[in-house]
Amino acid sequence: MNAEAAYLFRHALLRDAAYQLHLPRDRAKLHGMAFDSIESVAGGRPAEATKYVELPIDAVAEDLAEHARLAARPEDAGLMEARRLYLVRSAYYRAKKYELAASSALWEQYAELVEGKKRGKALRRAAMDAYAVGAAERAARLFGMTRETYRAVGDVSGEGLATADLAGILVESGCLVEAEALFDEALALQRKAGDSDSESITRGNLGKLYQLTGRTKEAVRAWEQNLEAARRDGHGYRECIMLLNLAAVLQEEGRHDSAEVNLDRLLALQVENPDPRLRGTALVNLAVLYQETGRLGEAEATYKRALGLLREIGSRRSEGIALGSLAGLLHRTRRAAEAERAYGQALAIHREVRNRRFEGSHLCEMALFLLDERREGAARAAWRQGATILADLGDVKERERQLMTMRAACAKTGWPAFDEEPA
Repeated sequence: MNAEAAYLFRHALLRDAAYQLHLPRDRAKLHGMAFDSIESVAGGRPAEATKYVELPIDAVAEDLAEHARLAARPEDAGLMEARRLYLVRSAYYRAKKYELAASSALWEQYAELVEGKKRGKALRRAAMDAYAVGAAERAARLFGMTRETYRAVGDVSGEGLATADLAGILVESGCLVEAEALFDEALALQRKAGDSDSESITRGNLGKLYQLTGRTKEAVRAWEQNLEAARRDGHGYRECIMLLNLAAVLQEEGRHDSAEVNLDRLLALQVENPDPRLRGTALVNLAVLYQETGRLGEAEATYKRALGLLREIGSRRSEGIALGSLAGLLHRTRRAAEAERAYGQALAIHREVRNRRFEGSHLCEMALFLLDERREGAARAAWRQGATILADLGDVKERERQLMTMRAACAKTGWPAFDEEPA
């Protein structure tokens, strides 16, 4: 330990020891004094507002919420109210800076201090921010809590929304049968509540499940109807989501020109309705399209733009997808060391955020890279691992695509196909 580190370590110990020497009531008074001083210097307590507008005090709102927690006694209604206020402001402030793991934790803290619909809304925000940074298990837990909260207070519309959110998480984790049952439940609740807007969004989200289970016509119909409704109602964000979904189907069918028109339209809409996570995802899809149509220079530049944006906002799930796709381009352009590194980084992220579908797909694709590197044993093991994941998820279409690609690659090298036992 160097001298500076030793000083800081001992200083922290001394500070903590001095803090613990105070009686609990004295510590509470100190936190109360700190709260009053910081709040005064930062401009005073803001009024509650229906719409968040950033204020200078928001930079210290999280500290104020913590001082209020440590200073408050059960009878201190004013400090408890201040804590709630500053938790909300700090959650918005962190989210605006795309520090979504932190904002999720703050919303969950706030949810513990409120009841009813306020608690439901806070839990749903916590869940959405958790999902945005790839914390799928945490998001599922929070969406489940949201659902139970709305159900307990008889808010049918809120329960329907949370049920659809939970179904979406199950789709991403490959639990398609359970997801479809939850989508059906959500739609029934939304019809009961007369919540046509939420019902339309749920039908659009159900399209992803239809696509994954081979019901492409149903998926396209759901998305086209939702796109029409979004344009009619002026919902720019929903229009972007539907354009992204439709572009993916068109791309899958080899209709690259039409897919590119949709993606270009989406990116143009992002000027008026900016959402960095959605823009990053669209850029990844556009890069894949460029790659599939032989525009490799444009593809690489677009991957790098997307990765820069996704890393800036902490969107780990999308970053993993982008890295795995970029690895395929690096393999194609014979940059073996860079390709292997990118595959390794992508798979590490997929496992971190539990993105099983892309873990399976990218393992199969990495196997083809290892095949070209004449590493047959490693290639066979990677492909079989990826194919097993896809089979477990019930993604028959993707597994079949990977099987056909692998067999063609093995035939070129003269090696036995990876789904066969070597002689």
